[in-house]
Amino acid sequence: MNKSLRLDILQDERTRLKAEFDQLETIEQKYNFWAEKLERNYFLWALYEQDNIQDFLICPQNGSETETLNKLIYSEYSLMTSSNKILNDLKKSFIDQIETSTDKETLVEYELTKIVDYISKRKQVPISENVSQNEKNSFFIRGYEDYLLKKKEIDWQEKVYQAHLLLEKIQGIEWAKYREFVKNYLKPEKKQIEIKLNGEQKFLILHHLGFGNELNTDEDRSMLYEFFIDELKLKSIQRLFPNITDHETEKNLDILIDFFRLIKLNSKARELADKLAKLKQRPQRK
Repeated sequence: MNKSLRLDILQDERTRLKAEFDQLETIEQKYNFWAEKLERNYFLWALYEQDNIQDFLICPQNGSETETLNKLIYSEYSLMTSSNKILNDLKKSFIDQIETSTDKETLVEYELTKIVDYISKRKQVPISENVSQNEKNSFFIRGYEDYLLKKKEIDWQEKVYQAHLLLEKIQGIEWAKYREFVKNYLKPEKKQIEIKLNGEQKFLILHHLGFGNELNTDEDRSMLYEFFIDELKLKSIQRLFPNITDHETEKNLDILIDFFRLIKLNSKARELADKLAKLKQRPQRK
């Protein structure tokens, strides 16, 4: 990184400002001093010639002060960049789509693929890439893998980070968190589902699982189904076989989709979701 910035201050003024700076006690006061008295952004400290700013360099004395300084740097610098745009746009698109999607599992899988693709691109550094970008990618991937593999957050007290590298590491962590959010999106829903099936719905589940298909007649299948459906008598089950699609109403299909998702039979859930979508597109009978 080219450290070319300077504080061009006359010596008398520098001496006066340094005396004032040395009287400040807190990290916040020293940080604000840069904006108010030096009219500079402290988050760019790493870009300055270090000897030139030595009089006004903020040097934390403990972990707590280091954390305070890092958070001030991150807060101000992140407001002046668009680094969050890609992730924020991805999140917004996913949330907008998942709420109305009839095939949430496929959408989740597709979103995970997009995340992995983005991470892969950040890992691939062309030979012609400049050193600064290499360094940024390294911090991004380090943050991503730290959280993904160890659930490790940023260590604000470790050292005073350069603003752009701090941002990259936090971005990596945020991408890992988003991947976890997407991956686990359906789990709370599944855990909270309490599915109560009536006899007709149990019949449809057995039918879609191909239960008894090796038997030759509906009468034989009905006798088999009766052992598993307490709510229906044999004759009622026999009447269901000839007109199965008539019983695949929107309500029943919704229940069946939730059931198959609950038992993680996602292929069957997708099949019924397609059927439900087509059913909803049919003109309503008057």
